[in-house]
Amino acid sequence: MLSDPESHKVFMSRIPWGHAAEPRDFIGAVVYLASDAAEFVTGQILYIDGGSSAG
Repeated sequence: MLSDPESHKVFMSRIPWGHAAEPRDFIGAVVYLASDAAEFVTGQILYIDGGSSAG
């Protein structure tokens, strides 16, 4: 899908942050969820999508 220029344009237009996710975009969430700071966090969905689920 991303190799087709038109599909890539449509895909990218749906991401307000302006770029597709890269591994570095997940690091903060992983560190948080693996830390003691998240010990009371249960049953949550953490969207790491550059804002595309926000509308």
